[in-house]
Amino acid sequence: VRYHRASQCRLATPAHGGIMAYGTFIPKRAGREVASDPSVVTIASGETPAGQVQARGGELGAARARRWKSVGLVVVATVAATALYSQTNLVSDNVAEMVDLDDDDPYLTYTDECKYNCGGADMTTPAEVWSSDGVLEHTLKVRKARYHGPLSFNTRSYSKNGFPGPTLFVNPGDKVKLTLQNDLEYPTQADISWTGYEYKLATAFGACEPYSQPNMTSLHLHGMLISPNKKGDSAMRMCGPQEAIEYEFTIPEAHPSGTFFYHPHGDGSHSLQTAGLMAGMVIVNDQSSSASSDDAYDGKMLTTRTGNRVTSAHAEHMDDTLSLLSEVDDVPLLIQFQAIEATFKNYDFLSRCSHSSMPVEQVVYDGASGYDFMLVNGWYKPKATMLKGVFQRWRFVNGASHRYLGFSVPDSCEAYAIASDGVYYDTPRAQSFIALSLGARMDVLIKCSEDVRLESEEPDWYSKNQYDHIFGSDPGFYEHHFMTVNITDTSDFTAADMAKAKASDEIAARIKAGTFATDSGYFGMDLTEGTDAEWAERTPAGGYVATDNMDDAGAAFYNPTLGDGVNTPTEWYTMNHKTYSGRISRRMRLNQLQIWNITHQPETHMGHKKNHNWHLHTHHFQVMYATDDRGNVYTTSPMLDWQSGDWRDTVSVPANGTVWVRFKPTLYYGLL
Repeated sequence: VRYHRASQCRLATPAHGGIMAYGTFIPKRAGREVASDPSVVTIASGETPAGQVQARGGELGAARARRWKSVGLVVVATVAATALYSQTNLVSDNVAEMVDLDDDDPYLTYTDECKYNCGGADMTTPAEVWSSDGVLEHTLKVRKARYHGPLSFNTRSYSKNGFPGPTLFVNPGDKVKLTLQNDLEYPTQADISWTGYEYKLATAFGACEPYSQPNMTSLHLHGMLISPNKKGDSAMRMCGPQEAIEYEFTIPEAHPSGTFFYHPHGDGSHSLQTAGLMAGMVIVNDQSSSASSDDAYDGKMLTTRTGNRVTSAHAEHMDDTLSLLSEVDDVPLLIQFQAIEATFKNYDFLSRCSHSSMPVEQVVYDGASGYDFMLVNGWYKPKATMLKGVFQRWRFVNGASHRYLGFSVPDSCEAYAIASDGVYYDTPRAQSFIALSLGARMDVLIKCSEDVRLESEEPDWYSKNQYDHIFGSDPGFYEHHFMTVNITDTSDFTAADMAKAKASDEIAARIKAGTFATDSGYFGMDLTEGTDAEWAERTPAGGYVATDNMDDAGAAFYNPTLGDGVNTPTEWYTMNHKTYSGRISRRMRLNQLQIWNITHQPETHMGHKKNHNWHLHTHHFQVMYATDDRGNVYTTSPMLDWQSGDWRDTVSVPANGTVWVRFKPTLYYGLL
């Protein structure tokens, strides 16, 4: 709810005739004009809103005012508890009282000088921690840090070397010993010093209610199948200031090789801490795919490490492919996001909401473009290098707190997606557009022949109506240049570069010939057989039978309904119309087929403008298809990030739509 840069507002006319409003105020400033937009509703001081607002189909579209007005004060959206819940129309006196605001933001300092990380710096990759002799042992220290860039601020970090945290490299079968050491200080919360209109607004909304433990933390290994019990991946374990807790677990031998990441997951703190750039990557290294024991060989087929049944020739292709992948550059790319506009999703706002004892002390470089900042490995608009015409493996992780990544592959580049959410595809997929929802990962083979600027954007093959219907307006795609790729010409190749070029050429040949092969899939499972109706017929009455043979147990059906409730401004989202309480809401049987349809069913005008991410801890699920409220069925994601049959742990549920998935809880029991 900031008074500078661009803003969005949502206005809706409820049945009782009052005006429901969500958004931001933008004051006039000398010499700057509000962009012309037919969906912008302006209410000048002294004017009655009822004379300005004209309902269009019961709702008014998003207002995107990208510049300031010249004289006096213009209200793009009026936001107050009385506006939300009053059953009478607003009058001019109310408006005059609500917009009596200070033009200057006391929590933000502008500067015309940017000294570090201002765009165009050479991109680096995070610090690395590798397992040795079957063991990875490391201490993650959570400490106060200051991020420097076009937006500089105090925050919390996993690494003394900067942002993001170190990348952990492990192998299937490794034992992992992590110590989470919280070097933050008490008091977790300071005396309430936040004053002014924003504080009154947040109090009226109850917007700060969820954010209560800014210096408490925990650890979640996103997407990994490891025990959730004892010292495993238990998101319920909390680490207070000046404490340390141990995580100790073994990665299953059959665990997929791929890209994962870690981040905080403490109730009351994780939104603040992830928005404050606390995250790091985990890479499970590729391993030989073919079985080594004689009992796995039946004369025709082999059982791979992850449980796939393949021909011996296919297993050889797998090993050859992995050997080639090990020779090209392997580049981890952790995407994060910051904004200077104080919305309910912004780090500065969350920090003040939680009454954090750590002052943010934001400084923004006034020459930086826009008010959103996408960071790649902690860098703002970095410069990466690539050998001309030589594949690199880019491991994307969308660790952004509130933006999707999406970019069209430039004409001078060629890209193939080979994995998502840490699980290899059966075959490489040519990509014209690369998109990641929140928490998602994608491994991409990409090569370019000339320098390119990568621009994140909305998918341009949808009309505005189609886009709004599928994606809504929130969280939305980041829309700006985020990275430059500079090409090294072949005349400058070293001997090592020539070896990479040779491996790249062989990869291209294998993709064309259909012999690029990986140990794809998830623990050898394929759950696509049978329709839901057929599984319902095979399931005993009541859905439960006391048996150790899961073939006799049929399937368990569940319809999680995601919503927002009437208190959306407080950020309390709902599952089956209930807010999160920490209590067990669903029990599953180990190894029983689960058939779930995850539906987005919001209750408010604002909620209907959103899509919703859904993530399952511990276990991956197999996507069957998605539907929208117009009856359209999608066997390929509108974002081109999954196809029917893919294994995912994170998926975007369309605005007012449903995603149909299946999975089996395997290996571990416990709280997910």
